[in-house]
Amino acid sequence: MAEDVFRELRGDYVANVGQVVTPREYLDYLEPLGSALSRRPDGVGGPFVYQFRGSGGRVIGAMGWVVSAASKRYGGWNLWGVWTEGPIPALALPLFWTELQDASQLPGLLRRANDDAASLRNASAWPDLLDQVDPTPLNDDDLRSALKVELSRLYRLPHPQERPIEVDLDASSLELLPWIHLLGPIDPAAAQLQPSRFNGTGYQYILTDSPPAGGDVVTDIARMVDATASDVLQGWRMASALRERRARPKPATPRKQQRPPVESIEMATPSRSKPVPAPAPRPQPNPLSELLPLVRDVMIVALLAWIAFNVHQIRRNMTNTAATQPAATVTAAETEAEPEPAAPPPTREELIAEALLARPPQGIRMEAAAAKNLPHTAVEIFMRRNNCFARTEPVDGKFSTAELRAMRNCKSLAGERLMRNATEPHAERSLAWLENAVSAQ
Repeated sequence: MAEDVFRELRGDYVANVGQVVTPREYLDYLEPLGSALSRRPDGVGGPFVYQFRGSGGRVIGAMGWVVSAASKRYGGWNLWGVWTEGPIPALALPLFWTELQDASQLPGLLRRANDDAASLRNASAWPDLLDQVDPTPLNDDDLRSALKVELSRLYRLPHPQERPIEVDLDASSLELLPWIHLLGPIDPAAAQLQPSRFNGTGYQYILTDSPPAGGDVVTDIARMVDATASDVLQGWRMASALRERRARPKPATPRKQQRPPVESIEMATPSRSKPVPAPAPRPQPNPLSELLPLVRDVMIVALLAWIAFNVHQIRRNMTNTAATQPAATVTAAETEAEPEPAAPPPTREELIAEALLARPPQGIRMEAAAAKNLPHTAVEIFMRRNNCFARTEPVDGKFSTAELRAMRNCKSLAGERLMRNATEPHAERSLAWLENAVSAQ
């Protein structure tokens, strides 16, 4: 006859000996299970599903029931159940729940467990075993509602690593434990269930004097519990799907890439004390592009200085010549027609206006009146180039009501700081921006 897969587990307090567990070598592992119940009245106890590593690294699984034995000794306890080489199969607790609660039914539990040992360890045979699980307790409305609340709470918690998931129950609510083990967020094949002191992944239940508190119920869990009350196999499948979905990593939300504004550098608006963070990394400025305007300005200043110097020299030579000539010569020279003075060089505004009318920005329609008010014109062109106002509207150097409304909502314009206030442009900055825009074409 083949050796039994499941063997008897017994533990008790023996006078003048202390705690005794059969087999004896498991005392160190199973003794802590009774500590949570040692101060409870006799008869108050609960189940445990527990596994540990014995000598040689082998895994030992144990399933049983532990109660207080305070009448024999303070801190005493006794337990009964089964043990096996390897972990306890996932369906063992709900399948043998009725027999497990009564120590007198342990021989029948052992016989039934060994008869079904092959099916318990074969996942493909679990549908037949689940049909044998009695769902009658779930027909009680109060128990079913309490199970929905507790499962909803457990599924919201993060997956346990080293700390247990605690379940608060009163002695009359122990009927929830096999269903929490079967339908809960932790795979029953890896879960461990025991009172108070805890080692490993799974559940730890604490006996209290009050029933479980109410709470919100997740819709999927409510449907799962209702389905289990009529078909345990269907409830198991729904629980497996929930566990799989819970363990699946959440998809990463793609970050929306923002295109940096054209020809602008985001800066803090004057009304804010802290700078506005840039929405995206900005390209590094080109040192050569910063030097070109400075070189151009220096050349213009040098040209104007050279022209002024030559005009001064010409005037001084003419004065000296007139002073050295005889009166008659001077008179003759006076009778001759004086040449017209050279035209003054065009101003900066005239140069910008001339270039703007000759080469208007691509896709933007210019009116002649725009050259008379260049700061306003600069703001209008900026708004059309940065899509703050329609490009189809002509640039006339005046702010319409629609343009003023668009200026208040144009973040690029605020970052460029072309406006002195809500209605007046900043003359120097707007001219400098327009000069750069015209020279860049």
